[in-house]
Amino acid sequence: MIGLGEMVDTLADLYGTKTALSFGDTKTSFVTIHKNVSELDSAFRVFSLKPGDRIAILLLATPDFITAYFAAHRAGLVVMPLNPLLGQAELGHILEVMQPKLIISESPKVQLPAFGALPDLLHRFSPNTKLIFSAVTEDEAKSAYSSAIDLATFRKLGVKSAHPIIRAPEDEAVIMFSSGTSGHPKGISINEQTILANCEYSVQAMRYSTDDVVLSGLPFSHVFGQVVVMLAGLMAGATLRIAPRPLPDLLYADFKATKPTVLIGVPTTIAALADIGKSDQLSAREGARNLRVAATGGSSLPRAIGRAFADVFQREVMQGYGMTEVCGCIAVANLDEPVGGDVGSVWPIFDWKIDPTDPEQENRGELFIRGPNVLRGYYIDGELKPRQQEDWFATGDVVELSDNRLTIVDRKKEMIIRGGYNIYPSEVEAVLVSHPSVSLAAVIGIPHNDLGEEIVAFVTLHGDQNPEPDALKQWMRDRIALYKYPRHVIVLDEMPTNPTGKILKKALPLEQLDNPAAEDAQGVSEFPSSVEARK
Repeated sequence: MIGLGEMVDTLADLYGTKTALSFGDTKTSFVTIHKNVSELDSAFRVFSLKPGDRIAILLLATPDFITAYFAAHRAGLVVMPLNPLLGQAELGHILEVMQPKLIISESPKVQLPAFGALPDLLHRFSPNTKLIFSAVTEDEAKSAYSSAIDLATFRKLGVKSAHPIIRAPEDEAVIMFSSGTSGHPKGISINEQTILANCEYSVQAMRYSTDDVVLSGLPFSHVFGQVVVMLAGLMAGATLRIAPRPLPDLLYADFKATKPTVLIGVPTTIAALADIGKSDQLSAREGARNLRVAATGGSSLPRAIGRAFADVFQREVMQGYGMTEVCGCIAVANLDEPVGGDVGSVWPIFDWKIDPTDPEQENRGELFIRGPNVLRGYYIDGELKPRQQEDWFATGDVVELSDNRLTIVDRKKEMIIRGGYNIYPSEVEAVLVSHPSVSLAAVIGIPHNDLGEEIVAFVTLHGDQNPEPDALKQWMRDRIALYKYPRHVIVLDEMPTNPTGKILKKALPLEQLDNPAAEDAQGVSEFPSSVEARK
């Protein structure tokens, strides 16, 4: 198995001048990637970075991310990819507790809070961290932070390319960070063998080849974009058409222009592309002429969105299921099997079991896994809390097993308990997006004095549609169990999302909810007393 440190050397030998990256109007070959990586690797060593030292990468999905990522591995460094949409408090905490030796960042001119705040955060929390700015001049770097250096100048520090550092398979290679949904973000320690195994699995699952052009707007700081797109695509000799952000209009324009063989995006991206293509179907289908696979992950794909995409582009969407804690996939649907809403079978490298949430449904419950591909441990406030491979890992995902194929039901912690009934938001969302006017839906529970929790739905609409919230509630009431339909529906212009396009439920504007404690006239009466229930 090719190690991360030697990967670009091997790829340059295998694929030479073939185009590896297409970014804007620039094409970069595998040989050029190797040259750029070798220069930066040499600079890291001249700068006295040693194997095991941490380097943080705070970049959008750009060629500089790829160069920095591979150069760090070639030098034996531990890579900390950081989400460009981190808030200042989250980024400051990570810098304070992890103390990377060096950080490579976008220019403060890029209009995202993390980039503008970085110089001040380093000064306050990690003053010994060297700051390198991508895509700026030397003067611009100095004006932003007196000790900063621009990436082009830093690369010139390199003297001579050295041999790649070869790590042991069990050695730490990457520290990914959780989204910080509870407390501060946790660092997730991943070893070399886990990353490489997931790369090879992704190549097989996606059937990547040198003939592929892979279009994606996923950030490389996220495991989906980093492993399934960047690493697996390059490992197979494919050409990556990368976009710094998953903006639907730009992706759709790229789709039509490049006619990719592979399209990868989260469900919100799939929905947006279907919505745009619906009014441009001849052109959309021409763009899909070479498309052999469209794939999604990150969250469950409602069937209605999958059908809408298939109607426009004449291609089905396959689903995968993974998480940061395994640095890649747990299951991926088989390309040879009909699309059915499932995510396929659990990868054989994992032991797994289901802990039923309802004793009467043994095939439905939280998924537990264990094996060599599960994280080494979590960094809590900078200290690694290791875990044993033989320990079961609770995924937090409720799944359903049928014919040895998994369907993701929902996150366990997002389950709503209304009047004693378990309600999975994804089930309600799937019905909502089947409404002809609804583009995206996000369902949450809010506290209720009598029922414990009440259901609230946030939706975005197709451009030419404008149904009243009450009409949507009535439509849902006719199509779903009475205890499941949302009592409150709020129409948004845009859903809050993270860098991959996944909906951020904690950022949904509850302040738009009028009188949240008010109960629908049908509310409590839907839960009859035991005497009434026996009549």
